[in-house]
Amino acid sequence: MEAIKSTETKKREVWIDVSRVLGMFAIAYGHSRQTMEPGPDSWTGIIGAPIFDAGFPCCLVLMFFFLSAWLQRKSDKLLEWRQYLLYTIPTVIWNIIHMMIPGNEPETFWQGICLLGLVPYLGSSNSALWFMPELAFYSLILPLIRRVPIPLLAAGAIICLYFSQKFQYGAYWVTTKNLETVFFILTGAALSQCDRAAVVKFFKTSAWLIAPVAWFLQLGIVLISIFFYPISQGPAINPCATYCVLGVWACLSYGVVLEVLFSRISRWIAYLSPMVFFVYASHNVFYELIYHLSNKYGIPLLSGNYFILYTVGVFGVCFAIWCAVRKLNCRPLSRYVFLLR
Repeated sequence: MEAIKSTETKKREVWIDVSRVLGMFAIAYGHSRQTMEPGPDSWTGIIGAPIFDAGFPCCLVLMFFFLSAWLQRKSDKLLEWRQYLLYTIPTVIWNIIHMMIPGNEPETFWQGICLLGLVPYLGSSNSALWFMPELAFYSLILPLIRRVPIPLLAAGAIICLYFSQKFQYGAYWVTTKNLETVFFILTGAALSQCDRAAVVKFFKTSAWLIAPVAWFLQLGIVLISIFFYPISQGPAINPCATYCVLGVWACLSYGVVLEVLFSRISRWIAYLSPMVFFVYASHNVFYELIYHLSNKYGIPLLSGNYFILYTVGVFGVCFAIWCAVRKLNCRPLSRYVFLLR
């Protein structure tokens, strides 16, 4: 087992994998509260705030757009259909699984087609996968985006950043989210044309400033807010483009700091990174099943302060299933359900 861990982590950037796992834990915990509606607790602001996520998981989700555009291999093709299918097929499968839960059945055939997640911006049955159709689409045309000169990519990113900031109030999900998505794709595509070692060095150097500042700023806001007036979820911070940039930067910075200070623990955390999509796709399914069974059979839910145990439990179940799937060595199952390459 140790040999497998060392081999796999050598092939990957440990700090990126660590940030993915930390981000996934924060998202899974936040969604547990949205799905099952617990009472007040003392965990939400502390878990979410240090990664600029006190009220919304946008920066952590958008990190995947940035990482996808930066880390995907360059291709001579005009359209990357394999990458598109790699994202689309698991999305459809997990949306079908979600629609099988009682109460989630589509009312019409057309609604069912829309909720499969085949078309960008039409949504998904599994609300956690709202971004996957867009990620698949942008991955499809990423080879075309990479053919655009870096100055034009940078200009496009700045324009998207400006207008997403300008339109942040009002129809956030319609306008701002789309602009921020394009911003991170363009930024990742521009950096993918730069020297990767230089980009990594920049992140690793800046992490020692960004990580502590982000941690103390955000955590401090939450603690001060709780001290002066009791709130259940920390301060309500309105998401905006700048907020998302800092959020992605902060989350990646924590990965850098943890890798340097706690290298052994970081390697263990990084080992879990390939199962992040599985956790993301399945955690809402688990939560909704728990909530459905609770309502049907009168099973009491945990109180707010113990709700974090649901997230720990989901990670444990997902880890057991993920290990079993890896041992089966079934390539179609691993690739198109669990998104394992």
